[in-house]
Amino acid sequence: MDGRSPGNTRTPWLILLLALILTLGGWIFYQDLKLGERISEEEFSKEDIPSVSVSSLELDKDISGDRWTFFAREASRKNDIIHALSLDMTLKRKDGTLWKAESPVAEYSDIKDILTMNSIDGQTRGPDYFYFWRSPEGRFSETQGEWVFPLGITVENDHSTIYGNFARSASEGILYLENGAEIIWKIQDQ
Repeated sequence: MDGRSPGNTRTPWLILLLALILTLGGWIFYQDLKLGERISEEEFSKEDIPSVSVSSLELDKDISGDRWTFFAREASRKNDIIHALSLDMTLKRKDGTLWKAESPVAEYSDIKDILTMNSIDGQTRGPDYFYFWRSPEGRFSETQGEWVFPLGITVENDHSTIYGNFARSASEGILYLENGAEIIWKIQDQ
């Protein structure tokens, strides 16, 4: 006899098969964990990631007795800026005046206390007046209590249409037009 038993012929093949499976599994595990090139901190900053993102955000805020209501389809916060998509704003002033505005894109800065609304459409209703208005951009400063329309504004009601190159509206609701304005009176047949 040559000293081999019939049960020992499988052992080298089993060891070889086990080594092959472990090698293949190790290679798959390595490929799964391989992250590629490392990205330096200069190339990637945590500032690129919003810290909070929400859908269907509604916010009520009282500022000096005036009631502000905001509704955004989506909103996210990155650093001190809140970005909002499809923002609807309602302001009910303590004197009864109602302001409504819609904007597809808006942002609010916590540090500056400024709300900026782009492509803004709005309406204002008082005790004896009602008008529509629109502007490419409107900014509300919470600290100054003032709206500024740096790219102009169009205000319209049944009697007139007013175009202004720059406008601001103080807390008492008076609209100041600067750097040129035009008014078109609408004559109505009696």
